[in-house]
Amino acid sequence: MKPVARRAIALPGGHSALALRSPLQLLDDAHGTTRDRIVAVSDRAFGTSTEPLWRQKFTSQFLRVLTRFYLINDARGALVGWSGYRAATIEQERVVYFTSTGLLECCQGRGLVSALQRSVVSYEAMRHPLRPITRAVRTRNPHSYRLALRHFGDRPLAPAVDGRVAPTQQHMVTAVGRWLDLDIDPATAIVHDAYDIEDSLYGLEPRTADPNINALFEALNPHDALLVLGGHTRTNALRFALRLDAA
Repeated sequence: MKPVARRAIALPGGHSALALRSPLQLLDDAHGTTRDRIVAVSDRAFGTSTEPLWRQKFTSQFLRVLTRFYLINDARGALVGWSGYRAATIEQERVVYFTSTGLLECCQGRGLVSALQRSVVSYEAMRHPLRPITRAVRTRNPHSYRLALRHFGDRPLAPAVDGRVAPTQQHMVTAVGRWLDLDIDPATAIVHDAYDIEDSLYGLEPRTADPNINALFEALNPHDALLVLGGHTRTNALRFALRLDAA
């Protein structure tokens, strides 16, 4: 598999994130084995068959809007996860939306996803150095929310742990939801019918050690998710652009 022109992103523990030259390249006949590997790792990560979800993602409609699609490999070169992102300027902010992220359980808690996201945000902040940065994910995984609490920036997270979106944040939640074509409640950031599947997304619903975060996700309907937004002020986005962040 040919990497992008720039070097692979180094991640903790000898892991790395490798991007195709274009996300659409994943549909090439030459990458059939790569697609099969992604589905196999995804099934292990979610504890259930995820092939129906990937049928929707292995399409030009999904891949053409992505800026990058990354394959996360361990130190031996074995695939252990994946992630994609797309970006746009919305309400005078640079919005970076991380989509379709997954990681084998044995590799979780090692800072791999946060390191990859930090690199992406640095890149986007460098390209748009005078704009605040909003990070966004759509998820029904409480571990993703906990990660966002720790790493999504210096501005309050939406929704808060109590499930509410502050009135000052609701306009941005609506705008990002409109960009992503999501059926979203701006007061709660709940995305209705986020997953077009018959069964549950996970074989066993993930839980964290934080009961408040767990309760936030236990209140969701089986096919719903949360649109989680955090972000960086213009000053801190500039620090990312200059690679002065110490996170």
